[in-house]
Order: sequence, then structure tokens, then C-alpha cells
Amino acid sequence: MRTTQQIDNESAAVRENIKELQTDKERTAEALEKIKSVRQANAFNALSSGDAKAQQKLEKANEEQVSLQVKIENIDFALTEAQQKLHALRAEREQVFIEEKRAEFLKLGEVALQQSRNIDERTITLATELIGHR
Repeated sequence: MRTTQQIDNESAAVRENIKELQTDKERTAEALEKIKSVRQANAFNALSSGDAKAQQKLEKANEEQVSLQVKIENIDFALTEAQQKLHALRAEREQVFIEEKRAEFLKLGEVALQQSRNIDERTITLATELIGHR
């Protein structure tokens, strides 16, 4: 069984991955907006006047936009998976925490019981000595 510390470490790593994915998504979305601007700037000349240079830029921008859109979808898939993993880790941590506390309380109970026995033995010894000194 894993410990809460191990689960906490894995959860921290997943949260860090989520941050990185979100940052990557933001950058990709910014790049996507720039590509849309390139398409907009070249669409008229490429499609109305047959400008070969504008057509080439438009075609490249179209491909880049599709690629960026797919990348954003992939990041969304990864984020969903990371959130699900984080949720599962939280549930696992709750169970492990309960088991760890149960084991701690069991051990504490055993120590308390042993200390109680020691107190009883000392009390009996003391009582016996006091009765002997009467």
C-alpha cells in the first residue's frame, strides 16, 4: 500500500503537469489567433485575384490553423485525463489516510494498554509493600 506522502508527491506532479498543459494551451491559442489574422490578411488576394504568393501564405496558414486546433484538442484531452487522475488520487489518499490513522490509533492503543499494565503492576507492588510495612 502506498503512503499519503507518496500520493501527495504524485498529486503535486500531476498538478504541475496541469499547469504546464494550461500554459501550453494558452500559447497555442495565441498562436492560433495570429494564424487566423494571417489567413484574414491573405484570403481576399488569394481567392479573388489569384495572387500566388497570397495563396501560398493562405494555404500554409490553413494547415497551421488545423494543426494548432488539433493541438488544443489534444491538450484538452490531456487536461481531462490529468483531472481524472487527480480525482482518483484524492480518493485513494482519503482511503490511505484512514488506514494510516487506523494503524496509528491501533499502535497508540497498544502502547496505552502496555502502560496501563505497567501502572497496574507497580500499583500492586506498592500496595503489597505498604501492607507488609503495617
